[in-house]
Amino acid sequence: MLFAQLRRVYLLNYAIVIPSYKRAERLLNKKSTLSQIDKQTMDDVYLFVREEEEEEYLKVAEHFGCGLLIHLSDGIPKTRDEIINWANLEGIEKLIMIDDDIDIAFKPTPRKYITITNEDGYFKQMIVDLLFNCDVEYPIVGISARQFSQDKKGIDLNTRVIQVFCLYMPIIKKENFHFTDAGFPFMTDYYFILTFLQKGYKNCCINWFTRDDDSQTPGGCSEFRTVENQSKSAVALYKKFPHLVSLYVKTTGTWKEKRVNVRIKWRKAYVEK
Repeated sequence: MLFAQLRRVYLLNYAIVIPSYKRAERLLNKKSTLSQIDKQTMDDVYLFVREEEEEEYLKVAEHFGCGLLIHLSDGIPKTRDEIINWANLEGIEKLIMIDDDIDIAFKPTPRKYITITNEDGYFKQMIVDLLFNCDVEYPIVGISARQFSQDKKGIDLNTRVIQVFCLYMPIIKKENFHFTDAGFPFMTDYYFILTFLQKGYKNCCINWFTRDDDSQTPGGCSEFRTVENQSKSAVALYKKFPHLVSLYVKTTGTWKEKRVNVRIKWRKAYVEK
């Protein structure tokens, strides 16, 4: 009932779009973002996939009961821009973009994490909370990374938002924000948020929901991401925002090889209008 009331009172139109690439079989057989979504919310979910994979993903859409949108672009920056363009054409007021491999947890109190399922209602509540907080004041809203979130409470302002985006489309359209404006293939989500904050818009991150993922799950960006192009993108991001981004060499995490990574002064990035 809460979900229906909020949708009727606060929203004109919204959609949840999940881009996916070369993961149709995985989505059918393993835990994924889709497998955590309840049936009611699934009515507003669309998979966004390439034309050549339509047949494979049609099986996924039929299995979960979501919609299917076809695009022609390649690479995640162009794909995200196509989603934004679609939302603008459809008159979507609030657009939620979620990666297809996110593991979401509800954190009712510090240090207590509840892994959500498609039957417990937590995914629905996350959508309600994202939509409720996304407006003219906070045109981009996300959820916290699980790592280092144990003692976080409430909402963080002017910070990193990745993997789960809720966008207030009138502002995105007005400012003509695009991921491809970065001019490099990776870390474009960082570029998007930094540009947004530098324009004088605030964002916020909800701390009672968290996200986690395996960044090199087969398919998706892992089909193209390498140590070399990831490092080049980090350097390119630094050149765009040298006063906010610093570089360092990382040897842990996704790859064991040395690569260039970034540290970002998120709160310093916000420029008050």
